[in-house]
Amino acid sequence: MKKSILFVTGLLAISVISCGNEEAPAASPTLQSIRVGEYTEDYVRGDSFIVPKIIGKYSDGSEKEVNVTLQNFSGFDMEKKGEQTVTVTYEGKTTSFTILVAANVIDDATIEFSLDNLGENVSLHTATQKELIDDCTLDEICELTHFSPLAYKTDYTIPEPVHLSWEAVIDKGDVDKYKIEVSENSLLTNPLVLYSEEKNYDLYNLKLDTTYYWRVSAHNNNVSDIASFKTNNVGPRYIYVDGVKNVRDIAGYGKIKQGLLYRGGAFEEIENDELKINVSESGKKTLVENLKIKTEIDLRRDKTLNGYIENCGLTKSTVEGLNYIALPMYYGGRNVLTYKDNKYDNPAQFKYFFELASDENNYPMYFHCSHGKDRTGGLAYVIEALLGLEDEYLYRDYLVSSLADESYRMKKESVDDNFGKTLNEYCSEETELSLADRTYKYLNEVVGVSSDTLDAVINILKA
Repeated sequence: MKKSILFVTGLLAISVISCGNEEAPAASPTLQSIRVGEYTEDYVRGDSFIVPKIIGKYSDGSEKEVNVTLQNFSGFDMEKKGEQTVTVTYEGKTTSFTILVAANVIDDATIEFSLDNLGENVSLHTATQKELIDDCTLDEICELTHFSPLAYKTDYTIPEPVHLSWEAVIDKGDVDKYKIEVSENSLLTNPLVLYSEEKNYDLYNLKLDTTYYWRVSAHNNNVSDIASFKTNNVGPRYIYVDGVKNVRDIAGYGKIKQGLLYRGGAFEEIENDELKINVSESGKKTLVENLKIKTEIDLRRDKTLNGYIENCGLTKSTVEGLNYIALPMYYGGRNVLTYKDNKYDNPAQFKYFFELASDENNYPMYFHCSHGKDRTGGLAYVIEALLGLEDEYLYRDYLVSSLADESYRMKKESVDDNFGKTLNEYCSEETELSLADRTYKYLNEVVGVSSDTLDAVINILKA
């Protein structure tokens, strides 16, 4: 575009012609993103939120602080304890950061506690367990081995926790966390010590038919009175070990001492040719610190017919602190008590198991195969029969593994046609013998377990 500028000086007019293109003014840089500058990370409940510096980054590469107010921030609650994610929004750009709001603890505060009364018949079974096992006849349970409307591969053997709850009225400030002590004696000596930031706690893996005493305390030695509750005596005693299926104490029916011998699934498996640890860190803690397991007995084979390494090639436990002992057995739909070939000798492994079980130093023990069903179920049946469990409870404990995984159901016929038949028909001419007697004689005379060993096992486990 040409511009003509006319200067007039007296009588002389001069025309100056300017040719060419002038540059337009440069565009302002645009906001690309925002980030948080220095900010306050730790707060006490009731504090005011402190607006931090927010830095904008622009299209020309420059950075500068932008003007934000409290209205630009969301996601925080200064009356709520715990970690919180705060989001800041400015001109359509967002970023977030984390703050921690702690309890406002005042040392000389006074707390009045009120513990819930749980009563004398606390159930350790879920509604599903009650419906499908507890409230069913044996024939009805047998029907479950063929069909039930359970979710595929869902473990319904996880027990119902005991729900501890309480009220705590504090005259000033907050409670940071509560300390819960639980014991089987009224003096609370050597208690199980737990902590909770809330006024409740779900407590797993308690014994059946047992009275427990508990109390709650908080900072500055504010302590509640001691309360008590009693669990009911309905077995089986399901056990929750995070990451492991089908776990229970074999002492769920009154004839065997609780807390000594546990059965269940494996802690790990091979998946895509890699070792996969299924038991979580909290599950390992349950095994070692809560159940105090000393010995792991693995009934899995080293390699199956299709080349699968069933026992993961283990020579030691994947749970640190457990003594690992391999007793590989074959099942394959056969009699787990009698099977023997040129590679697997199940009777010899039964003999070895009872020798291990005759030593008190090995307890508590945990024995398992892959899923805790067939080989584990067969061994559990023999142990329970030796200790005097009636047929009703022997079947129930075997069949309840159906709740662990719908894809594979347990059948009463597996007992009747195999190891159950072997024991029930042994010395059949001696009609006065009980199943416990026949089991004792079979283990002694056929399997080769000495009388001293069997007597020691019975003395250790019998309630």
